[in-house]
Amino acid sequence: MDFHPPRPHIPIYVAAIGPRNLRLTGEVADGWLPIYASPAGLAAMGEEIAAGARAAGRDLATIEVAPYTLACLAEDAEMGRRLVRRHIAFYVGGMGTFYFDLMKRSGFGQDAEAIQAAWRRGDRSGAADRVSDRMLEEMSLTGDQATCQAQLERLRSAGATLPILMPPRGSTPAMIRRTIDLLAPWPPRLRKLP
Repeated sequence: MDFHPPRPHIPIYVAAIGPRNLRLTGEVADGWLPIYASPAGLAAMGEEIAAGARAAGRDLATIEVAPYTLACLAEDAEMGRRLVRRHIAFYVGGMGTFYFDLMKRSGFGQDAEAIQAAWRRGDRSGAADRVSDRMLEEMSLTGDQATCQAQLERLRSAGATLPILMPPRGSTPAMIRRTIDLLAPWPPRLRKLP
């Protein structure tokens, strides 16, 4: 082709959550985009990435780990938690088996079954209520700034190199702005809003 690419290598990131795709990511990808990963889940899934990298003779340190992490630091903290609960319930209960299976592999099997059962009954509110506090704390950033900074630090310790903050469905522009203002820049540096 008669053009000059802007750079010699375009990085390929793979959004993988299943064991075979995680190994493939370790074998061929420049980065990994996990979703709904607790620190423990990130570390466990990272073992599959590492196995794939070893099999391909690659250095694991060259693979960026960029987890999509639900984040909502609303002024009304409970409203932020509600939005995150509804978001997780939709994925676990209403999006087939991939996220349901991910929750089971991540140690949230009973929670996932309760969410899915409520969702199947058409009880969307009840499904959101079944998202446990532990799921919320492990898989999202909600609450106050210091708590969320500590959660980000736990993700980093588990292998995250580039967390991607994802506002839950229903977040207002003000909620999104506040979340960015309170959590950027990362690594943690507590800032106060004016």
